[in-house]
Amino acid sequence: MEDAAKKPAKSRRRRRFQAVHKWSATAAAVVALAISLYNFAELQRKPHVEMTLPHLFRLEKAGTEVRFNVQPTVATRFKSENVEVIRDAHLQLIPTGSISSSKRPVFYWRESDVWRYDASTDSVNSYWSSDPAPLIVSQDKPQQPSFQFTAKAGCTRRAGTKDLLS
Repeated sequence: MEDAAKKPAKSRRRRRFQAVHKWSATAAAVVALAISLYNFAELQRKPHVEMTLPHLFRLEKAGTEVRFNVQPTVATRFKSENVEVIRDAHLQLIPTGSISSSKRPVFYWRESDVWRYDASTDSVNSYWSSDPAPLIVSQDKPQQPSFQFTAKAGCTRRAGTKDLLS
């Protein structure tokens, strides 16, 4: 009983402060945990890759093949701990008009090119850079590969039109 008499009595104001402090610290910890779980979930999800096509592309006939050259920008807008690896690219053309779906041109990724200016011919030409190879895309490193797609043999381009025929 003597020990109780030696301790100073806590004021009502101090007890209220201690109770509010405990609850506010607990609430702040719960909010911090929720934010941490949300950030963890966002960083673990698979990145969403976006491809932006350029305004211009090149379509040419070379021997018995039709080639389609395009240099898109491939990027992801959201930060993620994972990176996206693009292993394959394909091109689908959906014709409008009388071409049946069985005669759609089929393009496959043939190679990656680089473009160089040739002063002697005053033209920009594409040169082989690599065979199709995986591209690593992350938020800090968008890619701008130059794809060359080739249509199957027997596909031709009619002069003066935008139609491809199989």
